[in-house]
Amino acid sequence: MRSQDFDTLALFKGIMNTIADMPQPNFGYFYLDANAIAKQLANLYVFSMSWTNPTNANETSKPATGIPEPIQKAINRLGGTVFVYSETSDRFQSDFFFGLNR
Repeated sequence: MRSQDFDTLALFKGIMNTIADMPQPNFGYFYLDANAIAKQLANLYVFSMSWTNPTNANETSKPATGIPEPIQKAINRLGGTVFVYSETSDRFQSDFFFGLNR
């Protein structure tokens, strides 16, 4: 990655909203964009189904060309996920956040 990629991630609205309520100070954040990951997995599934279930030339059905609408709506609700570890004088704790969009 180029250094500007790190600056871009630090300014990314998704991560800033996600880490806003996490404990401070901490050992750092592990952030995943659940929305982007779910879209990639759904596209991979649709693509793999078109290869495992090829259509016959005599059939009128077509292979799936996109993510079904109910699944796309569920994916659109996903936000970011963050894991963070922090330590105080009396304990070590782990926090997890999973964001959902309206």
